[in-house]
Amino acid sequence: MEDLAKFPGLKRRKDTFYVRVRVPKDLLSLYAPTKEITKSLNTKSYSDAVLKYKSEYASIHADFEIKRKSAKNGKPPTDMLQELSDETLISFAQDWCETAWDKAVTNHASQKSSYSKEEHDEIRSNLFMETLQASDEVKNIGNPYNGSSQWSGSVIADEILKHKNITCNKGTERYSFFRLLCSQAHLEYTTRHLNFWDGAKHKPTSPMFIKGKAQQYHTIPVMHGHGAIKPITIAKLYEEHMNNPSAEKGDSARKNYIIPMRILMHVVGKNKNAHEITREDCKKARELMMGLPSNYKKKLGDVDIPTAIKKGKEQGLELATVGTVNGYLQKMSSVLNFGLVEGYIYKNPAIDLQLKDKQSAKDKRHPFSTKVLNVIFSSGVYSESDISIYKNYQPPAKLKKAERAHYSRFWVPLIALYSGMRLNEICQLNVSDIQYKNGIAVLNVRTEFDEEDGVANSELKKLKTEQSNRIVPVHPMLKKIGLLEYVESVKKAGVFKLFPDVKVATTGYHSGNFSKYFSRHLKAIGVKTDKTSFHSFRHNFRDAEREAEMPEHISQQLGGWTTGKTDANYGSGVKIETLSKWMDKIDYPEVALDKL
Repeated sequence: MEDLAKFPGLKRRKDTFYVRVRVPKDLLSLYAPTKEITKSLNTKSYSDAVLKYKSEYASIHADFEIKRKSAKNGKPPTDMLQELSDETLISFAQDWCETAWDKAVTNHASQKSSYSKEEHDEIRSNLFMETLQASDEVKNIGNPYNGSSQWSGSVIADEILKHKNITCNKGTERYSFFRLLCSQAHLEYTTRHLNFWDGAKHKPTSPMFIKGKAQQYHTIPVMHGHGAIKPITIAKLYEEHMNNPSAEKGDSARKNYIIPMRILMHVVGKNKNAHEITREDCKKARELMMGLPSNYKKKLGDVDIPTAIKKGKEQGLELATVGTVNGYLQKMSSVLNFGLVEGYIYKNPAIDLQLKDKQSAKDKRHPFSTKVLNVIFSSGVYSESDISIYKNYQPPAKLKKAERAHYSRFWVPLIALYSGMRLNEICQLNVSDIQYKNGIAVLNVRTEFDEEDGVANSELKKLKTEQSNRIVPVHPMLKKIGLLEYVESVKKAGVFKLFPDVKVATTGYHSGNFSKYFSRHLKAIGVKTDKTSFHSFRHNFRDAEREAEMPEHISQQLGGWTTGKTDANYGSGVKIETLSKWMDKIDYPEVALDKL
């Protein structure tokens, strides 16, 4: 039932809704001869009118405030965004989402059935990747790169502000807050669109977009409270974030949250209500992070934060790098951002606290040079007179100790160079992880096991993040060197681990012992530097992707930088044939592997 009385100024004329607001008495001279502001909502639907009403009503009153301030100061404010309430900014983001969604439905509803299967699959795949990227943006809004003008939140925010003639300073917390709202609006839009395309039921991604409750939007936490915030301590919020099933984290990723959250709880106390944490609290936490020695647990033991800082100063220990501190801040922001999405807090006070790093991201990246790659692949096991032994697995029980081969030392670096996989991902591979999808040989990067693997607890696999689960096509060079034949020989021997010579380290990771070996090997052949390690292969692969002009969403999926397992069937992301086509383009023309 329509109830216009709930919405001051909402009117209907000839079935079309519009907003009418009287100009305040103190501003009449500025609007003369106009005494009322009238704006059509261009809809005959009551529910749509209510959605659009909030944005237009807020815009009118925002203009009143700006003109009032301009008259008082003799000139308009240079940062009008600071003058707008949370409610106004939220209504702007809501209106953008609803308008974009209306256009999408209009464009696709009548055409959806006329698309060919190829067109349907392509549109669906694009929507899938756009939704993943929108989700990643909302989750990582507090990372060191959250000021990027290429992020959807920035693009949408700038579009709205330009349309409404609102000036702002993009370096402020206010702009960051508005950008986050716009990122949430974009995620809602892309998720609706994807669900529409799949014919699936849509579940709102944020309290801002609860269908059928548009008239109650003003009660959501970020506006005026009204009891909408769910009380929770920061310790409990941290616990919920780590146990969030929709963002499963590996053991390594979980450990990265310990120090920053320990610092934040040292500042505010474990029982502090999350919504009471201020920006000043977060800044104090940042100061402590900046005062921590690098790798302080290894150097000082598991001491508390004040003790670590005090002893670090006394002993003159090197402080944590800017990159490390920014990593701490990103993790702290991630927990608070989770609270924002879940309705526990009304805004994230840790946004945009990152330190400016004088060293560019490119400078930090240290792939192996072509010269070093040629040294690596012409020394050690690659320099032996008979390398055929590494292509045909022989159980160690059948060989003398001196004849036993270190198969991993031959294959693991090659797989890293031609797949971009992380060291632990390679070392923990099972024979059953090398599969065929639509006739294409792939490496299935996963934590799951096949029943025939019969795995003990000590052999459980670990991945860095949920996004690490992925399918990676086997590169032609690996096939040429003989990887698939090696796999068959291991399978024939009845061994379930692809590299049985790799033993699990005391840390529980398969990569621990191999990492130590490889570091020693780099030193032995004279190519070790402070900026290179086994992980440099991953940087080489990333550079090769760029040289191949690989699309970003393909690159991210191959490298495990974004969510989404790949399957040959429609509806599971990028087709395996597409991934394989781009994988075949990876090339290192100056790296000599002919003798392998």
